[in-house]
Parts: sequence; structure tokens; C-alpha cells
Amino acid sequence: MQVGSKTHLKRMGLVLVAILALVVIGRIVLTPGTFGRYGHYRAGAIDDELARPLVHETDASCKECHEWDASYHSKGKHKVVSCEFCHGPAATHVKDGKVIGHLEVQKGGDINRLCLRCHNKAVKARPHNEKVIKLVLYPDHLKKQEVEPDHLCNQCHLVHAPLEYIKMADKMFPMLKDKEGKNVQ
Repeated sequence: MQVGSKTHLKRMGLVLVAILALVVIGRIVLTPGTFGRYGHYRAGAIDDELARPLVHETDASCKECHEWDASYHSKGKHKVVSCEFCHGPAATHVKDGKVIGHLEVQKGGDINRLCLRCHNKAVKARPHNEKVIKLVLYPDHLKKQEVEPDHLCNQCHLVHAPLEYIKMADKMFPMLKDKEGKNVQ
């Protein structure tokens, strides 16, 4: 082998040029024509997404038929919770303005399972912050209210406006509260 021979460098250079040429040709051949028109994606993806059938709707679409529930929901503590969070996708219920299926109404223990999706643990404002932003923590709530653990949430609460029944009871039976607003036995 000669000390000054650079044949291996020439071969390596040719291999690199060939790889680079394959990459450039592959990019030209495989990249869609509309790629980059509106940003770093394929412009045809917009039409593809518009053609997909809708699965989720807004609460306004539910309100068209369910005015009573929507009116309570919009005034209650759960107004920030989407209807579909509890009831499932609107597409399984309505299509083109016609009812195609009925959403399951939660009953019995299913009500509690639904409520416990949020109310089973304390939610902190930030991971390392001790401030809890969830106001009602189910296990603590039951103890504080001296209620049996198998009690259903909707025995005391209207699910669309959780404090509505409580407010009604306070108006009907003000004598059941002490001076500090706590329940008396």
C-alpha cells in the first residue's frame, strides 16, 4: 500500500455523493406537490381533514334540543365541562339534524364513576404547588357531610348544576343551618 494514495478517499467521496443524490431525488419524487404551500405540511391535508366526518360537536349543538339541561348547565359549577365529556360523542346521537341513536343515561353507581373521573383526587394548581384547585374531593366530601360511602352523587345533586338542589333545600329549610351556615342535626 502506498503512503500517498488517496483512492479510499475518492471512493468514500463517490459513495457520499451517490447517497446525497439518492436523498435529493427521493425528496423530489416522494414529497407531495402541495407540501410547503401554507407552511411545513401538505396543503391537501386541509381538504382531507375537512372531509372527515364530525365526531364531536360544541355544547351549542346540544342546546338546540336540550334547552332545559343546557340552561342549568350554563349556570352551574360544571359549565366549563363539555356535554360530550359525560355523554359521549354527539356523532353517535345526531347526524344531519336527525336522531340516530340515544346516548346512555348514567344510572346508579355509573353516576358516581362519572363524577369520580374528576372528583376522586385533588388537583393541584402546579406540580410543586400545594394549592388545591379542586373544590370538592369526593371521599372528604362524604365524610364531611356524614354520608354513607355508597351514597350516589345524584341523590343530593342535580348533575347539570350540582348546587341547585342544595340551594333549593337551603331556601326551603333555612332552620337547618346554624349561624355559620353549617348543617345542624
